[in-house]
Amino acid sequence: TIISGYDYYMPVFKPAAAGFLSALAVANLSTAGSAAATVTVYNQSGTAQWTDDWTIPARGQKSDVIGSGVTSNGWVKVSSNLPMAGLNFLFENTWTASGHYLADVPFTQVLLDYMVIPHVAQWDNCDTTVYIANPGSSAATVTLTYTNKTGTASAPHVITIPAMGSAEVSV
Repeated sequence: TIISGYDYYMPVFKPAAAGFLSALAVANLSTAGSAAATVTVYNQSGTAQWTDDWTIPARGQKSDVIGSGVTSNGWVKVSSNLPMAGLNFLFENTWTASGHYLADVPFTQVLLDYMVIPHVAQWDNCDTTVYIANPGSSAATVTLTYTNKTGTASAPHVITIPAMGSAEVSV
C-alpha cells in the first residue's frame, strides 16, 4: 500500500454483478523508475471493497479489469509513488443486450467544489448521469442545478455523500 505520493480519483465503478465491467488503464509518466500503485474500489457508502497493488515500469502501461467479486456500484482511487495518467473504461459485459454502453472516465488529481457540465442529453436513446465521489474524511453536501438553454434554472437537487462515498444522479 502506498503511504504518500500521488492520489487519483474516478467517480464511477460498475461491477460485473450489475451487468458491466470496470477496467483500469494506467501509464507511468516517469522515466525515473517503476511506479508502485494501489488501486482501491469503494462502495457508495465509503467502504473499501477491493484493493490491488500494481507495478508499472518507467514510461510503461498496464490495464486490467478491476473489482473482482465486488457487487455494488462505487468509485475508484489510485495511489502511486510517481505521477501517472489513466482512465476507467466501463462497458456492458452482455454484448447481446440492446443499447450497448461504453464510457471512458479519466482520472483526476484535482478535487473540485464547483463544476459546470455544459451538455445534458435526455431523449429516448440517451440519458445523462452524473457520478460524484467524495474522497474526503467527512460527508459532503452537493447541490445540482439544471439550467436549460435559455438560462432558466430548475429547483436545486441536494444530496449528501458520505465520507469516502459516492453518488449516481440521473439528470
